[in-house]
Amino acid sequence: MVYQRLSRISGVSLGLLLGAHILGTADCLVFGTTKTEQASALQGRRDFVQRTLMGSASILGSLCTTVDDANAAVLQSKPCALGEGDGCADIAEGNEFIKSLQEKSAAKKDVYVKEALDAYNMKNYPDFFQSIGKVMVKKSDGTFATFSEEEFGKFKAAGRIGLEYPRAMGGKVPDMTQKPILVLKD
Repeated sequence: MVYQRLSRISGVSLGLLLGAHILGTADCLVFGTTKTEQASALQGRRDFVQRTLMGSASILGSLCTTVDDANAAVLQSKPCALGEGDGCADIAEGNEFIKSLQEKSAAKKDVYVKEALDAYNMKNYPDFFQSIGKVMVKKSDGTFATFSEEEFGKFKAAGRIGLEYPRAMGGKVPDMTQKPILVLKD
C-alpha cells in the first residue's frame, strides 16, 4: 500500500517536472533572435527549471512525510500471536467469529509450538549429526536423542526404529517440507 502511494506520488512529481520542462522549453524558444537575446532566454529557462525542480522537491518531501505519518499507527500495532496478546481485541474489532478463532488458536498453542520446534530440529540437525557419525532419533516422550551408528543399527535390527511422517497445522496436514522422522519405539 505504501509503495502504491509512493509510486503515485513519484508519478505526479514526474508529471510536474515534465510539464515544467515542456512549458519552459516552449516559452523560451524564440526564432530570429540575436545571440544576446538567446543567452538571456537560456538564463531565464534555467531559472524557471531550477525553481520548478525546487518546488516539486518540496511538494514531494511534504507528501512523503504525510504518507509516513499516516502509516505510523499500522507499524505500531500491538502484538497478537496464537490468539494471545494485547492486539487481539483490536484485530477482532468485536467480531465473534474472529474471537472464536483466536480462542481456538490459544487453546492449541502448545501443539503449534511443539510442531514448530520439531520442524526446526528435523530441518536443521539430522544432516549435521550424520556428518559426525551419529543418528538423531525421536523418543516416545517427544524429545530427541543421538546414537552412534552401531547403537542405531542394534535398535533397527531389534525392530525398535519406526518412521513418523511430520504433520502441520495441528496434525491436519502432512508437512511435505520435512523428511520422515526416525522414532525409537519402547
